[in-house]
Amino acid sequence: MTESNIEKRVKRHIKAKTHNFFAVYPPGFSECADKEIRKVEGADNISVEYGGLNFSGKMDTLYRATMQLRGSTRILMRITDFHAENFRELKRKTESVPWELYVGENFNFNYSVSCEKSRLYHSGAVEETLKEAMQNKTSIQGINHTIYARIINDRCTLSIDTSGDPLYKRGYKIMTPEAPLRENICAMILNQFKLNDFSSIIDPMCGGGTFTLEACSLLGHISPFAENRFFAFQNFPVYSVKTFMDIKRRLSVEKSRTDFFAFDLNDDSVKLSRQNFSNAGLSEIINSDKNDFFSLQRNNFPDGNILIVLNPPYGKRIESDDSMFSRICSKLKNDFSDASFAVVLPDNESDIFTERFDCKRIMFSNGGIKVSAIIREV
Repeated sequence: MTESNIEKRVKRHIKAKTHNFFAVYPPGFSECADKEIRKVEGADNISVEYGGLNFSGKMDTLYRATMQLRGSTRILMRITDFHAENFRELKRKTESVPWELYVGENFNFNYSVSCEKSRLYHSGAVEETLKEAMQNKTSIQGINHTIYARIINDRCTLSIDTSGDPLYKRGYKIMTPEAPLRENICAMILNQFKLNDFSSIIDPMCGGGTFTLEACSLLGHISPFAENRFFAFQNFPVYSVKTFMDIKRRLSVEKSRTDFFAFDLNDDSVKLSRQNFSNAGLSEIINSDKNDFFSLQRNNFPDGNILIVLNPPYGKRIESDDSMFSRICSKLKNDFSDASFAVVLPDNESDIFTERFDCKRIMFSNGGIKVSAIIREV
């Protein structure tokens, strides 16, 4: 079959060339971001900044990054960067981009605009100008893509979203509790440990089971994403099904022999987590039951190294229980002294742990609350 002109141009200008990308990360996890991107084959020109990281690579590098950057929220592909002091210049330079090479000939755009320290300071007016520049190119019935426009000091960067739904939506959870930790946050906390060193991973306040699902994924029991999880780049003309499937196969991890335990004192949470485990095909390998963390004893679990991951209720999830975090700390100190652990709690409660344990502290925001992850590895 003879290649069309656009197919030849896509191969020459998109497939064969190196591109710049930006992976969005939650603030507070720069160290995690740097550690993850260093493992992505083909990632070059790496620089970490507040809220994410820059890297370059070809399209297969993007596929690997999507599967391997477990902490990322989404990955943007940089399309163009130019100086623009007025709307006429913004429109002209946006029109000059060969958008059909990136998204095909039947597309429509959504826009996310931010402006800072620029003559073009009105984000709504910028969006309208971008729409005007695209009006003869887009189709209302076309495939939707999202353009991110960032204007700082009269410098405009236009990027296209490659992820679609946020990357923390792995496709396994069908039920979500109130104020959960997102999957990418759980993954970055778990990656503070050498997970293969643990014979048991215990999630005794499991909620919807996010920590346990991420641990199972990191240890090879399920893929990073469900089979039906779709990414925006799969609608790009350059997308190669064969290459992407081959990369996913090569990145698969051998299953660990870890025992997984997921408990909760709340009946609804137990039911919810079991539904999520079942949807992920993990019901047979996860010990899930109603149980109270404060009643657990070390001899309830197999010998060997254990990791306890805790996301206790805080903020609006509890009325007032000032003693909860102190009791958790005492429970770990008295009954699980040989255990490694990660506890997520309001940042103003973190001293309870840092004063009694040799531990690491990662500060971030969850649901608008300033929190810390307390990391102790034995």
